[in-house]
Amino acid sequence: MLFIVLAAAGAAIAALSGKAVNDANKANQQAKTAKDTARSKVARAAEEASTLREKIVVYQALQSRGIIGQEHRLDWIEKIRKIKEAHKLLDLNYELGPQQPIKADVVAPSGNAFDIMASPMKLQMALLHEDDLLGLLSDLRNGIQGYIRVNHCDIERAGAAPPAAGPTAQLRAKCDIDWITVREKS
Repeated sequence: MLFIVLAAAGAAIAALSGKAVNDANKANQQAKTAKDTARSKVARAAEEASTLREKIVVYQALQSRGIIGQEHRLDWIEKIRKIKEAHKLLDLNYELGPQQPIKADVVAPSGNAFDIMASPMKLQMALLHEDDLLGLLSDLRNGIQGYIRVNHCDIERAGAAPPAAGPTAQLRAKCDIDWITVREKS
């Protein structure tokens, strides 16, 4: 009888220890899963932090170039005057239109926190040669707070002019240019 009681007690202990082992294995597996989930979240957070740092660098570069923020019309006008003087351009006329949003089909997807704005400019100038136009556009791109998009330029030969004391224009150019800035939505 003692043997039967001890055998039953041994069987009960074996069953309880098997259950304890199973419970310990389940707890171990849950801990591994939790650890893997935590590692995955840390890796994702590190990746997001890296992406955010890259975006901040791009944002700061755009901001320092004057592309993000309000347009700088007075600076643009002064820069055009200086370029005309530096390149000794014969004749330069321009008309800067009001700022307007760029068409919806080229704007980033909805949910964007920025408006992309363009100020159209019509430019007319007399040229000794085509390098005058290329130099003007290059100086505008490199020296202006904002982004310059040349939509198109037409160049044609200037009509015969009476002899003058100085150089005479050989070409005339007409260009449509957009001065693009990005501003935060209000």
